[in-house]
Amino acid sequence: LSIRRQRQMCIREADGEVDSPRQVIELASKNADKVKIHSFGIGTESSRNVIVEVAKAGRGSASFVDENSDDLKGLVITALKKASEPSY
Repeated sequence: LSIRRQRQMCIREADGEVDSPRQVIELASKNADKVKIHSFGIGTESSRNVIVEVAKAGRGSASFVDENSDDLKGLVITALKKASEPSY
């Protein structure tokens, strides 16, 4: 019997503060063996530290974009390419 393990990925975006950053980071860490989390901070109000720590805990990547930028699509494409290997 052969069981093929399916890869999962979560893309998370934030444009402001997170109410409970420690819980978000812990949740990412607890599920790191099941899913990779790629985080995007949008705008100057995004919590850079939480975005980076969630990405590290979730074996993904962290990206930041200005709220007036048209580059969000490009950042998502880059994160999808990184999905096969951990960034942290």
